[in-house]
Amino acid sequence: MFKSFVKYLAYLVLVIGFSTARAGAYEDFFKAVTFNEHRYLHSQWMYKRAYPATAGLRPNLQLELTLRAPVLRYERISLYALADRLAGRPGSPFEVPTISAAETQSEKVLSFLRRFAQHRSAQMLQAWDTALVRHIYDVHCIFARNPELVDVSASAFAALVQGDVTEFGRQYPDFAEDPLGVLARTLAQVGADEQSRTEYEQNLLPLVYGSFMPHFDEAFASFEKVARTFLSAANQAASCVVAEPSTALARPHPDE
Repeated sequence: MFKSFVKYLAYLVLVIGFSTARAGAYEDFFKAVTFNEHRYLHSQWMYKRAYPATAGLRPNLQLELTLRAPVLRYERISLYALADRLAGRPGSPFEVPTISAAETQSEKVLSFLRRFAQHRSAQMLQAWDTALVRHIYDVHCIFARNPELVDVSASAFAALVQGDVTEFGRQYPDFAEDPLGVLARTLAQVGADEQSRTEYEQNLLPLVYGSFMPHFDEAFASFEKVARTFLSAANQAASCVVAEPSTALARPHPDE
């Protein structure tokens, strides 16, 4: 079954690549990356720009495909072109299955804290993503719109943490040894981190569409509240099971 999913993921890469090439973009093959037995595929596509580049916007199109089973039930949502919405046209909306907003919220908290900690400890293999503060903004938006989702998100957090320990534990032994401790200590650092504040204000806010532009302190206050709820739930879950020796260090996997 796993091999079938991997083959399908490879097929998607070909389809996406063909469609992107037809639109006038071309792939930078030197930046193509495949990790974790083809569970993660990364590619970058160049295109002719019509406007000057901005500090917070990538100069290319970055495509990432990840093979991972959802923890919570997926949701079906309608997608449509923003241009059609602004023009008041019906367009051609279509439905797709997506990861739920609740699970997305958990993933964003985990991804930002783990990658922040790994980078600051000089154990990250790849260059720092200066747009990673988008996760702080996104968590704030989800919380502001649906605060009741926090409890649902918290129910998925422990499983997602264990998944990251399995995937990234070899390259980040400290996280494999004490994942919740690493995340909690990192959360205490981020609020006072000037680099995160600068990246949020200079890289992220210029890309925000619309009038909802919370400053860093406001967004991080929501992020911190949500993260502490997740960590509390995960610690309670951990206290209810018998601890087993970690085997994460025996499972090699480069980061995304």
